Amino acid sequence: MSNQWRLRTVRSRFLGLCLVFAMAVTLAPGLASATTTVGENTSVGGTFAVDGNVTLGNANTDSVTMTAYVVSPLRVADGTNTSTLANTTLLLGQADSFAQGKFYVNASGNVNTSGTLAVVGASTLTGALTANGNVTLGDAVSDLITVNGYVVSPLRVADGTNTSTLANTSLVIAQADSFNQGKFSVSSAGNIMSSGTLGVVGASTLLGAVTTYGSVTLGDAISDLITVNGYVVSPLNVANGTNTSTLSNTTLLVAKADDFNQGKFYVNASGNINTSGTLAVAGNTTLTGELSILGDITLGNAGTDSIDVNGYVVTSLRVGDGTSATSTLGQSSLIVAQTEASNLGRFYVGSSGNVNASGTVQMATSTVMNVTGTSTFYAKADAAGYGGSLILEKANGSGCIELSFNQVGNTVTSSITCP
Repeated sequence: MSNQWRLRTVRSRFLGLCLVFAMAVTLAPGLASATTTVGENTSVGGTFAVDGNVTLGNANTDSVTMTAYVVSPLRVADGTNTSTLANTTLLLGQADSFAQGKFYVNASGNVNTSGTLAVVGASTLTGALTANGNVTLGDAVSDLITVNGYVVSPLRVADGTNTSTLANTSLVIAQADSFNQGKFSVSSAGNIMSSGTLGVVGASTLLGAVTTYGSVTLGDAISDLITVNGYVVSPLNVANGTNTSTLSNTTLLVAKADDFNQGKFYVNASGNINTSGTLAVAGNTTLTGELSILGDITLGNAGTDSIDVNGYVVTSLRVGDGTSATSTLGQSSLIVAQTEASNLGRFYVGSSGNVNASGTVQMATSTVMNVTGTSTFYAKADAAGYGGSLILEKANGSGCIELSFNQVGNTVTSSITCP
């Protein structure tokens, strides 16, 4: 076989293949049954149909441009889950533990979602957002949620049982644990009001005026410190529901407690503190200034109590029983009032420093003795010329014997009636 014949055979076969390809393009435009790779720019003027897998681009930096409409739904799948973008909806297939969700546009032109919308990362919504289902903002307590615009509808915070509501003029707090529902509101004067008990936990500073119409509890332990830096301009009433004590700017009125009567402390024109009734002091008390008491005084409540007076008692000390009998201890004398059958007597110190008695000194069974030296008993003579006498009662109680000395020094005894 010559080379010329071989050339004719190859040329005939090539022309036949071209004819078959031309017929295939003419009879079935856009059909290709095998894998085709296009390395350069290609333009297809008619309908282009591909039955197998199609890869557009070979790097994530490639750009795929579609100038015309995609008239069929666009499905994105990994072989298990499929998401579909149609002309009116976006249906996302399940990913990990998330259920399938659907995005669609309603009659008002708003974008809706059929399930929970989870936004990961920073997102900015420049238009109106309406969420008909549950909404979660942030996934950690450290997340910051910023609202620049007005919240025009009441904001409700609930746990499925109790609900608190923040409106444009009030804050209603639902019951928590054992606390009842309360309401915060703003009065016509611009003051914040509370409908029930206001409990403040932790340190709090109130810089403006506070008006409370209900009960107020300051501190929850006796070790708490309550500091008032300003003036309390109204009377302070302390009560237990039955008795009330009142501290005003000029007086302290103490109500009856147990068996004590109500008493009043006040300041007189001289600036002294006065009390209207009995002043009972319990425990150790030290008075560093002058104390003036116009009523009864009781010092100590038992015979074992000690009463110490370190200073001088500059006035006479009177001891009485509330009747006409009063004994008085003065600066230079002791006057003992009559008790039973005894007359009023006076003890005083003479110019020689001796203790004198104005009347008869009566003693029960007694012994007068000087254990350190010589004792002197001096009885002055009377006007009748008799010296001082010593009267002794007889042993049988029938009378007394008076023993005295006459002018010459002789002993004179006589029976007399006992004084």
